[in-house]
Parts: sequence; C-alpha cells; structure tokens
Amino acid sequence: MNSKKKGDTREKQVKKLLELKGYLVMAAQRTMKPIYTKNGVRYFSQANDFYGLFDGLYRYKNRKLVWYQVKSDMSDVYKAKKAISEWVYDHANYICEEFEVWMYVKREGFKIYSYLPVNEDWKESFINFKGLIIDNR
Repeated sequence: MNSKKKGDTREKQVKKLLELKGYLVMAAQRTMKPIYTKNGVRYFSQANDFYGLFDGLYRYKNRKLVWYQVKSDMSDVYKAKKAISEWVYDHANYICEEFEVWMYVKREGFKIYSYLPVNEDWKESFINFKGLIIDNR
C-alpha cells in the first residue's frame, strides 16, 4: 500500500470512528486538477487539507470545535506537532478551538495527541498522550 492510499485509509477510519461516537465530522476532500497537454486532458489528484495542515474537524453538540490531523509514522507526528503549534500561535482562537494529531499504531488503534496552548514553547504545549481508540475491524 503506498503512502497516499495508507493516509486516505487512516483518515476514513478516523472519520468513521468519530461519526460512530456521535460527532459531526467534516473531512478535507481531494479534488481533481486538469492538466492540458497536446494529447488531451489528464487529471491529477490534489490534496486540499484545511489551511494546508488539517485533515478535518469535528464537533459534538455545543462543545469546542476540534481540528485534527492523521498520521501513520511517529516522525510525521513530531513534524505535525511543530507545524500545528506554529499555526495556532499565529492564527487560532484558543478559547473555542482544540487541535489534535491522531497516530495509527498497528494492532492497537489510534493514539491521540492534544494541543493545549500552555506557553510559547510548542513542545510543552502537547499532551504526550490523550487517549487510545481501539480499531476493532
């Protein structure tokens, strides 16, 4: 399975898990971009993450809006944490939003890392581990 297909599969799993728990979920959609050549038109898939960073967002009734990103590799989680904290520092409203990185772990499920804006040092602002959602397929 290539990395794009693996990422799409994990994003769909997260969306399904959240919807089963009663959350209203909005996931980023891929679009097809036309490229015109002398032989005709070819279409290429183009990822459209929210703000180029988040795979989706969810909310349950009157609770805070939660932006999430899904990863399958721990090294990508580190990069995602840094990118989210930099984006949040510049753009986000801490009062009404939360931010999460979901990492898939084989035979365990999804580990969730949550962003809590404690101070300007982004390493201090992520909880190491918020929870585990078992993937019972």
